[in-house]
Amino acid sequence: MLVRERARLAIDWSTCAFAHAGQIPQTRIYLDAPEPDWRNDAVFFFDLAMLLRGLDAAAEAGIARPSQVLRATLHEQLSQFVQGDELRAAIQLRGTEALPPRWSTLGGPFLVKASSRVAYSELQRALPPALARACENDSARWAPQAADIDLGMLHPTLYFAEGLLLSRPDRADAVARLLQRCLELTRTDGSLPETADCSTRVRNDILAQALRVGLLLRELKIANAPAQSELDRLAATLLARIGPRDFLAFNADSANLANVWATMFAEQALRWYTSSAADRRPSAAALV
Repeated sequence: MLVRERARLAIDWSTCAFAHAGQIPQTRIYLDAPEPDWRNDAVFFFDLAMLLRGLDAAAEAGIARPSQVLRATLHEQLSQFVQGDELRAAIQLRGTEALPPRWSTLGGPFLVKASSRVAYSELQRALPPALARACENDSARWAPQAADIDLGMLHPTLYFAEGLLLSRPDRADAVARLLQRCLELTRTDGSLPETADCSTRVRNDILAQALRVGLLLRELKIANAPAQSELDRLAATLLARIGPRDFLAFNADSANLANVWATMFAEQALRWYTSSAADRRPSAAALV
């Protein structure tokens, strides 16, 4: 009952916050003294796509039934990102200075995770044709080069891997090769660097992402999927980073600061890792 109640509260809040296509709430809110964040001047395709995926997942699990009005509003908002037959990553809503050139604003392969979830949503309700076409084109654009894309930052690269496993499972062999390229960057302490140039900065959520992709490849019985020993090592490294109050920090520089994002990723990955031993197979569509 607790899960159902929390889902209902989340859906009620979303219904109020996203009731009108032209009114998008700020997504970066600080608990301490307010500080400016350029991301609050924009709306991101990825954010709205993940909200839509969460609603679909609640419906699929029979936990809650989201309002069709909310779903239609999200379809309208997501359609604003369609430019020709392609998708924009971000739209500026406020401020006078242009958005900085970041991976989250420039777009790229990582959007396949978001576009694949939007496309999958058509099982719940038909998408506007232009939006459906742009989402399909997004996967088609990057699928041929899946194994060889520039690694850059591993966080968005692994987003791409997750997305392609849903939208183009026929490219799973290529995704396995991409994951292996990421795992070859593993440090002696089991961590993965934030960027492919082997920067000193590491991120714990990347470990969880790599574990999720590896689990799915194993369940799909892909020949070049990571060995079970590699998944065991990823899980052990992730477990070792969990704090005494069952939280995960974002990285080693914030060891005493719980990070909801990283903790959520870790819980999901470790639950799937545990369930895999009982042969309960995770679904690519469940990668919210």
